[in-house]
Amino acid sequence: MDRDIAGSLANLAGAQKQLGHTWTNFGTEESRESGKWMNPAKKTMYNFAPELEHNIKDSIKNLSDTEVNMKHKYNLSLLQMESDPICSSSGCDQYKHPDSKEVSYP
Repeated sequence: MDRDIAGSLANLAGAQKQLGHTWTNFGTEESRESGKWMNPAKKTMYNFAPELEHNIKDSIKNLSDTEVNMKHKYNLSLLQMESDPICSSSGCDQYKHPDSKEVSYP
């Protein structure tokens, strides 16, 4: 709990005492029993491993069959695994701008 939340909770108790009213809508046993302030998403049972649609299953099977027929494995990686052909192994130096002291611009 950070200082802001701790301060707010401390101020809440003082405000309730000053106004003679207790806030019962949030976080109390009474509000939990009524269900009025409950998050409905917490009651939902999510399926985190849904079955793939038939067209996706067909695509995966067709890709697999084609890889067998072509004797070539398709690389599905979206990461660049090889060096950038524009840059050398020492890095990219073609994008360096000249020192402003050496070049004057109009």
